[in-house]
Amino acid sequence: MERRERNRRARRTGFHWPERRTGFDRRSDCTVRLLRESSALLIALLALLNLLNVLDWRFTAIGLERGAIEANPIMAAFFGVDTLAAGLFKVSWMFAISVIIWHARRYRRVLEFTVVAAVMYFALVLYHIVGLNLILPSG
Repeated sequence: MERRERNRRARRTGFHWPERRTGFDRRSDCTVRLLRESSALLIALLALLNLLNVLDWRFTAIGLERGAIEANPIMAAFFGVDTLAAGLFKVSWMFAISVIIWHARRYRRVLEFTVVAAVMYFALVLYHIVGLNLILPSG
């Protein structure tokens, strides 16, 4: 014999705050969820990051040939030795960072950092293009 006379289960009404401590997979509003789920997309983003890094190195070398000054003291020291040494340093560090990002891809903050870094490198390459063409014309 059932002791309940009616269904007492109440529906939640009103606004429900989502639990902030739930796992990565349960966050439907996470902006970098697609990067975590798609290895090919993350590899493409890391390849783009490495390509932008190489473009930054090359445009910096061209700018230095045209009279610009390297603001980064570490890279200035490498460019003082040789342009190729600076390129090898930049490529090796970005490759190491890409490997670290790949192994830490389960962390949302790492993926967010990767997206922000790619956007910043893209802006830097655009800055180089504008600077090389408008500010430091070849001559």
